[in-house]
Amino acid sequence: MPTLRPYRFTDWDDFIALDMETVMTALPDAPATVRAEFRARWPEVVKSRYAWTDAGPTSDASSLLVCEGDAGEYAGHLWLTEQTDFFTAERALHVTAIAVASSRRKRGIGKMLMEAAVADAKRRGISHVTLGVDASNAVAISLYAGLGFKTKRLAMSMRV
Repeated sequence: MPTLRPYRFTDWDDFIALDMETVMTALPDAPATVRAEFRARWPEVVKSRYAWTDAGPTSDASSLLVCEGDAGEYAGHLWLTEQTDFFTAERALHVTAIAVASSRRKRGIGKMLMEAAVADAKRRGISHVTLGVDASNAVAISLYAGLGFKTKRLAMSMRV
């Protein structure tokens, strides 16, 4: 049975590898040079933008949970940050990153991580959980919709 625990500094390599894998799936059409540049700079961006320490991200009231499989292997993570809605000024707990190792998908870990996000929001006295998802990620969209998430805003872009 998978278990959740707080991030430890020894998780960094597994965290960044899985986070990178997840992000790369959102860049399927990006040229190899763009993907390589992203890979080279992402770890430092994460460390500087989120005031990363041995305890993980420390900015924006962050928390980072790691999911361990039965044998203690790194199976996934859930990174949460507190945000204030620009329009309503309401506090929200934002799913900054959620990732499940490809070998562990379709086993309920994503659902378990999202349920942990909702529980954490309630513990913090926050009534909204928000997230962003790539429009092509039908599996994740289905998971979130099944848990009661609704589309609130859409981001659109055009390459010129």
